Amino acid sequence: MKSEAKKKVAVFLVAALIATTVPFNFTSVKAQAKTNQNNKYSVRVNAEEEPVTVDGSQQETTKESQETTEPSKETSTIETSTTETSTVQESSTTDITTTQPVTETTTQAPTVETTTQAPTTQVPTTEAPTTSKKTAWGESNGKFYNDKLKQITGAVAKGLDVSHHQGKIDWEKVSKSDVDFVIIRCGYGNNLTSQDDKYFAQNVAGCEKYNIPYGIYIYSYALSKSDAKSEANHVLRLIKSTGAKPTYPIYIDYEDSSQNGLTPKQLGNFATAFFNKTIAAGYKAGVYANLNWWTNKLTDSRFNQWTKWVAQYNSACSYTKPYQIWQSTSTGKVPGVNGNADLNFLMQFDCIEDGHIYSQWVTTKSATIFAKGTKVRICSVCGKLQTKETKKLKPTGKLNTTKVTLRFRRKYNRIRVSNLSAGDKVKSYKSSNKKIATVNKKGVIKAKKKKGKATITVNLKSGKKLKVKVTVRRK
Repeated sequence: MKSEAKKKVAVFLVAALIATTVPFNFTSVKAQAKTNQNNKYSVRVNAEEEPVTVDGSQQETTKESQETTEPSKETSTIETSTTETSTVQESSTTDITTTQPVTETTTQAPTVETTTQAPTTQVPTTEAPTTSKKTAWGESNGKFYNDKLKQITGAVAKGLDVSHHQGKIDWEKVSKSDVDFVIIRCGYGNNLTSQDDKYFAQNVAGCEKYNIPYGIYIYSYALSKSDAKSEANHVLRLIKSTGAKPTYPIYIDYEDSSQNGLTPKQLGNFATAFFNKTIAAGYKAGVYANLNWWTNKLTDSRFNQWTKWVAQYNSACSYTKPYQIWQSTSTGKVPGVNGNADLNFLMQFDCIEDGHIYSQWVTTKSATIFAKGTKVRICSVCGKLQTKETKKLKPTGKLNTTKVTLRFRRKYNRIRVSNLSAGDKVKSYKSSNKKIATVNKKGVIKAKKKKGKATITVNLKSGKKLKVKVTVRRK
């Protein structure tokens, strides 16, 4: 009973203090007390919100009607103690803590702090549904369609090939279209600046700026291996001067009528001479030609090791062998490109022969007697690069003579060494008997005035030794 009386006294004292300092109207007072380790009682009071006066100023709670947001509420918290200052904070619930009453109590007037939090608003967002309409030679929802709006089986990406014929291109617009890759002409024929494509640098810069993957092609006039090598140097020069970083292959464009008389073997020889240079420089290899050329002229087996780009302006490509890119039309439309555009589709075909179609091995670093070499080959389907290490070379060397006969004080004008392995050279010459014959650092042997025999040793940098036997006579 005493405990219950103490609770009522505590509640009464707190209520009296609040009534004299803060004009709150209590619509209900619910007290719930429990004993803690310090014999304190906690009383929770629900208060009705009204304007609160603090230091002579008035703050009012504002409410904003939102569909998804509750209005903020002022809160007040009041604590009283026989030894501590009471604090009042705005709250929809009020916590009151008192100590057990004693004979003498001192109570300080509570201070009132108010904070008003602006309501937060959440605006529901909805994403507009994306719909893609089928268009001729276009992409819709990840699928590609031909001129009859039928799906192109196996197509995985759409491409564009460009040259100076397209003039200035707005690459920002191209980047926002359904074009996934570009193949850029760098020029035509031999390595002459007059035969550079005047828009090559600009087109490379546009693709680089807007992160469009690209490859490079050169229109070929090659009628010999030397022409083919010159065309390869043409491409490599322009790649270097523009800082181009193609991720698609470098293509030879075979279609010129001047090459009609070449045999499949000759074309294979020229392509090999071309790609030996570009692959060694680290680039993938590909050949462009129309269906007729692929069927009747580019039939040498060596063409199967390089990426095939087949041109056939039709609703479908009828080339029966594996190929990687199909050029389907020359009258396509692409945002940012003036007039007609050549459109291409990258086709997905499974690799064959252990999973890949590899080119021939091409040496990228020659081995020497002191260091191993490297060679590479590239899958024409997926571009996988294989690297292989080659062994160090064995020392070799051949002398222009192994026996010399001289009379007193006569000279043999120089020992010559040939067929040296890469990286090797003559280090020194040495005579086994300088009283019979001497040899200088150039390999010149000189007989002394004494009969006899001596051996001249040629020391190579690799450690290999070559020997010449010298006989000196009076007459």
